[in-house]
Amino acid sequence: MVGIFSPLLLLPDIEMSEENLNYILLHELTHYKRRHNFESFRNIIDILGGVEFNVPVDMLYDDPGQNLYISLEKGLQILDGEKAEHLVRYRAGYPEGDITRVRMQQNFIMELIKQKLRLK
Repeated sequence: MVGIFSPLLLLPDIEMSEENLNYILLHELTHYKRRHNFESFRNIIDILGGVEFNVPVDMLYDDPGQNLYISLEKGLQILDGEKAEHLVRYRAGYPEGDITRVRMQQNFIMELIKQKLRLK
């Protein structure tokens, strides 16, 4: 399974038994249900030393059902894995909701690439 924000399951272009396919799907869905996708995202950001990002607005949101508690202050800061996750998941205070959240996710990924990827 790949994709930080919208998980996508990529399967090899080979023949496989129904039993093998079921095993792969069960394995990947288990990871997804356990939210390993966000854990991996947080770990990657932490390993890279965080990402400097200008948070455009104060972000406050609590959702006990998801165990999600977002509290980010507006301004330029270095986001660690947890704060980066909060930035890309936040949508409650945006007038355009998910549209703005998607733009924020794209902006964050572009900053991540700009700061951490060195092309030769």
